[in-house]
Amino acid sequence: MLMQLGKLYQEKGIKPEFEIFDLGALRAIGAYWKQGYVVAPLHFQFCMGVMGGMDATPGQLQLMIDEMHRLQFEGALPKEITWSAFGIGKGHLPTMFAAIANGGGVRVGMEDNVVFGKDKEGKKIMATNMMLVERAANAIRAYGDEPATPAEARQMLSLPALDIEAVNAKLAAVKVEDLEAAKQAVKDEFGGPYFAAKGMGGK
Repeated sequence: MLMQLGKLYQEKGIKPEFEIFDLGALRAIGAYWKQGYVVAPLHFQFCMGVMGGMDATPGQLQLMIDEMHRLQFEGALPKEITWSAFGIGKGHLPTMFAAIANGGGVRVGMEDNVVFGKDKEGKKIMATNMMLVERAANAIRAYGDEPATPAEARQMLSLPALDIEAVNAKLAAVKVEDLEAAKQAVKDEFGGPYFAAKGMGGK
């Protein structure tokens, strides 16, 4: 399934984001790159603090970064890699600050963390996405940098400039019946609403 997706991404001009939960994922991505299923430049998202993965601590993030650099040095990963990181829950801030200190990008949002902090009485302050983004932007400025604009971020990620008029035109042309037909086609081919590889329990 992953090999098929890699080929499809290249055919459609889609750049994947590789979510990295442990050191083994780096070597696996390197193998797909060596075989031509994914092409550089790559973008890694280090996902810290998820059960079964690396802890959301600066030390564990450093292990991930060091392993990435080691594999690059050995030629097992391409030189052209951008990366960012996030930490789940209480690991959010340590991971964010460690990523900034290491020259990486940061990801914030309520998918990863719903608590902003605690007030003077020790009560939880529930987060909003805007609060989390503003704090991250302030942390980047405190470090002496400026947050990238959307256009600058696309350039860093080797994505084409956004043509919003073309995007809106394509969205306006989409019909509900087209979406339903596409869903049915996937169900007919794979036996369900999600891609299911034959070797992974699909029929």
